[in-house]
Amino acid sequence: MIMCFGTLHFVAKNEWKKFINNAKNNTNIGGIHIIQIFTDVVPASEDIAPFAIGLAKDEELKELYTDWEILQFKSYVFEDEHPNVPKHLHASNKIVARRIK
Repeated sequence: MIMCFGTLHFVAKNEWKKFINNAKNNTNIGGIHIIQIFTDVVPASEDIAPFAIGLAKDEELKELYTDWEILQFKSYVFEDEHPNVPKHLHASNKIVARRIK
C-alpha cells in the first residue's frame, strides 16, 4: 500500500508525477494506492501559496490511474481554518486505486 495525503502539491508537478509512476511500477498486483492532492480549482490559500508549487488540475490524478481499478475518486472543495489563518478554501482530489495487472 502507498498512502500519500496532503503533500504532493508541495512538490513540482513533474516530480510528483514521476513519484506516482515509480510507485505504480513498484506496486504488486492487488496493491492499493491512496493519494490526495490539492488542485487549482480554487487558488492556494495565502498560508501555503508560496509552497504549493505542484497543484494538480482537476481529475489529473485520476488520469494517471486509468490502467488501474479505481475504487474511489472524489473531487471536492472544502473550508479549512488553522490558528492565525482566516477561514479559506482548498480544492482537492482523492483517489483509492488497486493495481490489476
